[in-house]
Amino acid sequence: MFNSSNSFFSRLLLIKNHLAANPKLLKFEDEPLPALNSRLSSSNKKYLKSLLYPRNDEREKILSELSKDSDFLQFKELEDKKSPVLIYSLLKKYFKLINAKYEDFLKDPNKYFYSAEILFTFDQALGNRFGVDFELYLASLLNFGTEKHMIYIKNLFQLQDFGCFALTELAHGSDAKNIQTIAEFDPKTKEFILNTPSDLALKFWVGSAYRFANKAIVFAQLSILNINYGIHAFLVPIREKIGDAITKQGIEIGDCGPKIGLNSLDNGFIRFTHVRIPLENLLDKYSKVSEAGIFSSEIQGNLERFGFLLGSIMNRSRIFLCSRVNINLLAVLTITSRFCILRRQFGNNTLKQEIPIIEYHSVQYRLIPYLAGGVIMRILNQALFDLWENNKIIIRDPKNNLTAEIHAIVSTLKPLCSWYARRGIQECRDLCGGFGYSAYTKLSQIYDDNEINITWEGDNTVLLQQSAKFLFECMKHIKNGNKIPYSTLDFIKYKSILKEKCGIKTRKEAMKITELIKMFQFRVMHLLYQSMKIIDINERKYQNPFDVWNHSQVFYLKDVAMAYGELFIIKELANKIKKINDKKTRKIIKKCSSLYALKNIEENFGQFNTYFNVKQIPLIKETISYLCSELKKDMLDIVDVIAPSDEIIDSPLGSSEGIFYSKFMQKTLEMPQCFEKNSWWPEIYKKND
Repeated sequence: MFNSSNSFFSRLLLIKNHLAANPKLLKFEDEPLPALNSRLSSSNKKYLKSLLYPRNDEREKILSELSKDSDFLQFKELEDKKSPVLIYSLLKKYFKLINAKYEDFLKDPNKYFYSAEILFTFDQALGNRFGVDFELYLASLLNFGTEKHMIYIKNLFQLQDFGCFALTELAHGSDAKNIQTIAEFDPKTKEFILNTPSDLALKFWVGSAYRFANKAIVFAQLSILNINYGIHAFLVPIREKIGDAITKQGIEIGDCGPKIGLNSLDNGFIRFTHVRIPLENLLDKYSKVSEAGIFSSEIQGNLERFGFLLGSIMNRSRIFLCSRVNINLLAVLTITSRFCILRRQFGNNTLKQEIPIIEYHSVQYRLIPYLAGGVIMRILNQALFDLWENNKIIIRDPKNNLTAEIHAIVSTLKPLCSWYARRGIQECRDLCGGFGYSAYTKLSQIYDDNEINITWEGDNTVLLQQSAKFLFECMKHIKNGNKIPYSTLDFIKYKSILKEKCGIKTRKEAMKITELIKMFQFRVMHLLYQSMKIIDINERKYQNPFDVWNHSQVFYLKDVAMAYGELFIIKELANKIKKINDKKTRKIIKKCSSLYALKNIEENFGQFNTYFNVKQIPLIKETISYLCSELKKDMLDIVDVIAPSDEIIDSPLGSSEGIFYSKFMQKTLEMPQCFEKNSWWPEIYKKND
């Protein structure tokens, strides 16, 4: 009996090997993606792609090179990608591929934003490393440093240095102003001495710190003769060279351990014990310490100084994060859209075969609003990037009031974009059913790797509080009869706006971007006045300002901050639509914008008070269904535009040619353990015999 069973499994193993070696022998009633009569020509698609991906020719060329490079492709498949030698060799290749030079950076700094995006599209861990190096480490040197720090910038472009960003500590993440790492100035040696006073002050979650980076931007409390001058940024060598196993004297670095996702990114913790760095390693653009130990700064107040420093560096990084989560969402939408077009289940009894699940309105309602949202969030990414670039001089001026408006916008959109992407990725995973649970499809990996974006670059709820505070200060100006100098709030004038009613009567009117802007403006006004009322009530109830604010958060200030961000998105879409010259592209973006906005309204009807009448609510729902059906006709065209190559998607469900059953089974059969028995099975069998 035992021998017979053993022989049976041996035959199965032979069959498995035969099938794996001969994929054509896998017989399935499998389908390619349908050849539709596309509503977009190749020129329309090219225009749409250029709208969503500026510098697309450069992007596709680099992605093509990565997709053909065996070293990059093998790295993508590795479970443990932490080898410093391997990472260094790939980054060196990538620097060469994008021709990374400091002189080039001076002429075209935007290139490095898009270069980070491209690498992230290929592999999230590599992209995040590149992003930390350029968006945090390099940006810190540029924003806070002076001429004497130029050598470190040039070393970065030659890949002699690789930087990490050490801000958060074990006990302080969101509340970064209370970090405890100390940098004490020694006037005798003209050096700063860095110390970690307790385990709670360990620098924690520092990306690329554990094995790779050799330089760190370290935030610490500056102390001179026992006087605290607040948090400043210091350049600290942590290794002699990139990837060295041995750290500098007085520096202890450990691994933060396994995470939900992105385990190939070596997050580390750092302890400093009497680490001496020279005076010039203070990044001293805004604050200086003389050789005699005299402190001076053009920004008065420790908290104000730190808030400006952190905002000027983190907001740019948050904009990049909005791009990253959108790339993840678009990848998942590509996989799920192609799956839903091909996957057949149930159907009308009179039909001879089951129907594609995309034909079910329930599936359209779940998927297509996210496809529309993924497209318009991509447009938002460009708007945010332009906002930063057009105002980067203002942002670096601590005396300019517009800095507060930009900070409020970014602090709202980071939570909006990251939460939206997470919901969309989860919905897509659900739509793919059991296939979505398989690691072969890559959906679970993208979900896990994306999760950190909710947390890092600022906790979402804390960021929304900062935006709410900005809005509350603006309302106090209105209450006192003053004008608000911010363009994003130019509609806030009189209470009379709260008496307005929605005027839409038809589906066509419900889709108009001008009408949608009115709806979103009303919501912001309504929530602002509701927030003012609850704060007035809580000011009479609580004496401590903290308690007043704390008890006003959940149903009021958080909601108004989110509504402010959604209004910004709709206004930016309206501005972009006016500039689209291609008629068919403009039509698609209008539909995507309307669907995104109406779906948001449907999910938040309660925030509009009495603005809608009883007939308009079902009209909005009907319009959502109509737009889902309309955009279904453009699905494959849109997916063709947003999808990278099959090598990058690397999912049998998301293949550009379809036939996903064959590809999925081939992936399954190629796994070494597919037909493998546990070594202990004979013992169990004997006991049951």
